[in-house]
Formats: sequence, structure tokens, C-alpha cells
Amino acid sequence: MSDDDDFDTTDPFKLYRSDDPETSAIGAHIVNSAHLKQIVYAMVKDSGMRGLTPKEAEVAYEKLLGRRVTGGTISGRPKNLEEDGLIFYLGDKRDNSRVMRVKDWDGKLFLNAAGEAALIEEK
Repeated sequence: MSDDDDFDTTDPFKLYRSDDPETSAIGAHIVNSAHLKQIVYAMVKDSGMRGLTPKEAEVAYEKLLGRRVTGGTISGRPKNLEEDGLIFYLGDKRDNSRVMRVKDWDGKLFLNAAGEAALIEEK
């Protein structure tokens, strides 16, 4: 997936709560959520079998931009990607954050005794 057209834009009303500051509502209407989903998806895909947490994605995005980003900029994208069927959660966590992986790995991994993702050996 290399094109923003492959990712749907999230409706702005889903990007903020009614009791959020006005700036959140304004931001929700100007953010390119399809582009952000594409960026997060690419980061998760690049992480391979190891996967990526939302916290790790936020840090990587900040390094990419060279500046801090506000809380919801990246953290909301995993939910959108999961709803779109593009990522899944195996059940492991790092730094108290769920590890996400692209669907390509679904059914090919299991959690070993150490709680780490491991490949299912084909017979």
C-alpha cells in the first residue's frame, strides 16, 4: 500500500470528544488521517515479526518530523487500522503497550513461554 487512496479518511467527528478543547475539534477537521494511517501502517509493516507498539510508533514519527507531536496524532491510528483489518494484536506487550503487527503475520505466530512472538513451524 503506497497511496493515500488505499486508506479511508476517518470522519472528523470520530477524532475528538465533545468535551475536548476547541483546538481538538479544529485539528480533527484539518488532519489528513488517511496519510497518518498510511505512515503508521508502513512503520508496523517495517517492524516485521517483532511488531510495533503505538508508543514506539509515536517516537518514530516524532523522529521523522524532528519535533514532538500531540497525543492523538498517532495514537488513534492503530484503532483505525485494526478496524480496517490491516493490523492485529497477538497479545504481547512492551512497556505496557500492546504490540501490533500487519495481517501478513496473522496465523503464523504464537506467544512462546517467554511471552515473545515466535514463528509457528510448518509440518
